[in-house]
Amino acid sequence: MHYATMASGYMKLISKDVIPHFQTRPVYANVMPPMETKFAIAGMNPDAIKDLATRKKYINAIEENSENARINSRQRDLRTALRLMEISLHSFLLDLFKRFPECKGKTDAFFSAKDLENLGIKPFRSSQDVGSD
Repeated sequence: MHYATMASGYMKLISKDVIPHFQTRPVYANVMPPMETKFAIAGMNPDAIKDLATRKKYINAIEENSENARINSRQRDLRTALRLMEISLHSFLLDLFKRFPECKGKTDAFFSAKDLENLGIKPFRSSQDVGSD
């Protein structure tokens, strides 16, 4: 059960960084400079823009694009990690309760019913629950 307790705690930590209802942010391979840039080409070097205010706008757009890519990757990775841990923990608990039915009544000592529900695991309450999956 130590593994299950650790995994559950780690999942709670990861969950805190997940943005609910996250929508993927736009990311471009090459950012287009502001429209007022003469001879603008997507992905051009900001130093080629003579006007400092326009160059600053372009640099900000490049930085925003990079930040969007970082956030998209992080949210994808967090969700993937949670799903893999969820599958592993679910399998571990099912195996544990099939091999040691006496542990079923002790799940509340390690997890609240809400914890198990959040992990997609039906709380075990009777011997009829063993092997019902």
